[in-house]
Amino acid sequence: MEDTVEFVLSVLKSTPQRWIHLAETIPIELFQRSPAPKEWSAHECLQHIFDTEKMVFPARVGYLLRGEDYPAYDPDAAGMKPTINMTAIELAIEFRRSPDSDCPAGEQQGNFTQLKTREEDLLWERKY
Repeated sequence: MEDTVEFVLSVLKSTPQRWIHLAETIPIELFQRSPAPKEWSAHECLQHIFDTEKMVFPARVGYLLRGEDYPAYDPDAAGMKPTINMTAIELAIEFRRSPDSDCPAGEQQGNFTQLKTREEDLLWERKY
């Protein structure tokens, strides 16, 4: 379990920087191009990750920590649509923001640790 937690935390920590690197190096036309009909562009994927980190995951972790069911999330209906005034690099940098400045990615790391602790408590309760 500990190895899995460490792996997940390392992915959470490195993902924003990888998106920044992609946004800095891939031409904007390619970044915004859909690879096939009905498939998302890299920009749309980044927007989706940002939306879920900002709006969905924190709420779901809260529901899980309280032991409540959580509502479904439809990214096509509830997600933000990419806008012209937010470039790929700006979106990637916003995704990377620190926990002290209301960061989606950093906040997730803290929530994941809380959820892991809650899971361990529940396992302990079931065991005894």
